Amino acid sequence: MKFCRTEFAIAISFLLLFVASAAPAAPKVYIPIDSTSDTQDLTSSVAYSWQSLESKDFEQFQFTELKSDDLNVKYSDQALWLRLNLENPSDLPITKILSFTTFLVGEIDLIGPNHEVSQVTGSAIPLNQRSFQSRLPAFKLSFTPKEKRSVYFRRFSHHSLSTRIVLADTAVRVLVVDEDGYSLHDRPFERKSPTNPRREGGEQCGKYYTS
Repeated sequence: MKFCRTEFAIAISFLLLFVASAAPAAPKVYIPIDSTSDTQDLTSSVAYSWQSLESKDFEQFQFTELKSDDLNVKYSDQALWLRLNLENPSDLPITKILSFTTFLVGEIDLIGPNHEVSQVTGSAIPLNQRSFQSRLPAFKLSFTPKEKRSVYFRRFSHHSLSTRIVLADTAVRVLVVDEDGYSLHDRPFERKSPTNPRREGGEQCGKYYTS
């Protein structure tokens, strides 16, 4: 009887393993592009994966959902891959600029469907060699009507990174408030003192600005 119980337990284990492997994968969730808004913060919708510098088969990578308002990355000798599932819900084609809101990102590549580098940007790339001419790292993304697409980025840099990822009609800048009023700077979107933008702390007084 004990032997039969063991066999039964093994059979049940194999059955559960088969059912789990045969279960359909969770459907992809696509983020609708908001064509009515000047800026759309996509940071919390990013998924990330760490891979060796030589890896390119992003379809095989295991991505982890960020689910945070900030992308904070520590030192690493691996490449950071980012994925965004985006959808154009409108009946018209749409073009947006996707920007990282900090300057020092190293090199970031937009990877095409055939694993090719379709666009390149970042602080490691001279401004005149970037695919989109912007001081902040940025890419131009175009979508056909009703198109759904997974967009992949690869970052090469050993240094830490703290940024947000924003979709806008034009290149993103930031409006910083100081004691003298409003002044425009191409600078990261970050928390600063309401009376001194050079001092950390205080209320969040920067906001996105496009021009």
